[in-house]
Amino acid sequence: MAFLEVARTGGITAWKASNSYAEAERAVARYLAALSLSEKPVLDRMRDPSWSRRKLNGGGDKLHFAGNAVSIESAAEPLDWAGGVWLTSLQIFRDGLAVARLDDWAKEKAALLLLFFVDGQWRIASEISVTAEHGDNEAAMQFKTAEPDVLATLERFYDAVERCERQELHAIADENWSAKRHGCERGLVAEDMASFIARIDTAPPHLHRENCHVADVQILHNRLACVRIDTPRLAQTAVFLLCRRGQDWVIAEKVSASGAAVESVPHRLAM
Repeated sequence: MAFLEVARTGGITAWKASNSYAEAERAVARYLAALSLSEKPVLDRMRDPSWSRRKLNGGGDKLHFAGNAVSIESAAEPLDWAGGVWLTSLQIFRDGLAVARLDDWAKEKAALLLLFFVDGQWRIASEISVTAEHGDNEAAMQFKTAEPDVLATLERFYDAVERCERQELHAIADENWSAKRHGCERGLVAEDMASFIARIDTAPPHLHRENCHVADVQILHNRLACVRIDTPRLAQTAVFLLCRRGQDWVIAEKVSASGAAVESVPHRLAM
């Protein structure tokens, strides 16, 4: 079955995780409170060492790093999130992965947080924010064109991985593309696109695409997208973050969570 046909028939609920939604919600609330109060020690405890902060605004189409472990001394940017911010979506998956969406309606700003449950607490692995200043939020809300375009990009990604087409993978990746996953010691492992491609063997991996379900698509201001793909047969969830580059969508980040050790399946990163 073709990937987009699977997407149309998909739509299963998130797997139940051992960590409650309330715990993840409190972690997001603590994160925002620490930002508003510029409490650097609290933020340091909540952030994963691979934590990164990126934004898609300022008139450009590319994601830009706002800095790793952002300096709270220059609090102008963090304080933008201090008030009027709503947690509009929270999904928790197997193996302690969560995706939270934040919206600031007054400032027409939205963000996606990726969280991992490590050593008994939720930690921030990434934040990507976007504004509506240069986007088309009406088109995004009505799904006129954005959702099919996003899914078409993921279809290209899966096809390129299956055929080991490294050049094609580079073409559909943002320059700041990274993949994050848990290692054997429960630490977060981040890889850039070059490292990701280097892990793909010459023999095409079997992706079990007939068992993949596109379970959720969220589009923020028609400039940032979050897609969740579930593979029940492998007890796996993958989350893709995509950003708009001109008229195209490119992959900005990928996070995987599964019920088995990553190293036990050589091609798990390709899922």
